[in-house]
Amino acid sequence: MPPFARLILVALTLIAAVGCDAGKDEAEASAASVKDKWQDFTRELSRYTESEREQLSASVKRETQQLDRQIGQLENRIETAGAGMADKQRQALRQIRKQREALSRQYQQLREDTGEAWQESKAGFTKAYNVLQQSLQDAEQALNRDNPDTSDDQG
Repeated sequence: MPPFARLILVALTLIAAVGCDAGKDEAEASAASVKDKWQDFTRELSRYTESEREQLSASVKRETQQLDRQIGQLENRIETAGAGMADKQRQALRQIRKQREALSRQYQQLREDTGEAWQESKAGFTKAYNVLQQSLQDAEQALNRDNPDTSDDQG
């Protein structure tokens, strides 16, 4: 199977796992599963070569669109949370938005660079993506833990 096809498969599995909301034990198992799938995604990302730039670009675009949906869902949940929780989570959301902007800059650099610089940009994008994904996961877990009434029933 070509690397980009494996990446798409891993990304779709990740999206499905993140989109489901379950009980506490299932949520912990799901978080571990998401982390494993995320590591698979980043490994696949590292295997792309410069000649596969277009396939990588399409995969990254789909994955960042999913991140944007997650951020939107998190924002909606925070808006329905209590005042004290909302302040704490809004601060986390602001940090997530900054990380999303950094990811966009890394993606633009990845699209523009060639040769060795492209490899460095790919590593920078992967790092920025990992940081953002972890922040999203942490914020969702904190929101679930601190305010279970805002649980997202989609999935």
